[in-house]
Amino acid sequence: MHRFFSQHGVIILGCFILLLVLPLTFLGPREELSWHNYIFKCLTPLAMVFVFCLNYYWLIPRVFSVRKHVFFTANAAMIITCALLLAATHRTWPEQSQKRKKAKTEMTTPPPPPT
Repeated sequence: MHRFFSQHGVIILGCFILLLVLPLTFLGPREELSWHNYIFKCLTPLAMVFVFCLNYYWLIPRVFSVRKHVFFTANAAMIITCALLLAATHRTWPEQSQKRKKAKTEMTTPPPPPT
């Protein structure tokens, strides 16, 4: 138990709490807080953590010191793949697609005639 509360453990715990609280700070003024909305907003920070951990624990120790061009290519491919998956998720997420449809209909609806 003493080992967990070392400086390293406290930093990891603080970052994890920050990661879970961060999506709550980006709620809009008229946005309601729901589990679907919270999980949707957690996807981007979790993707960043995934890319960082994959880099730090796997890609850098194995590839960076040997072949730097392979490291940068693999890193770019991983980041682009993650971005494309996030974009696809954002497009197909039920709540967000409903908001987008509503915004499109509001934009395409002609204004009322002047009286």
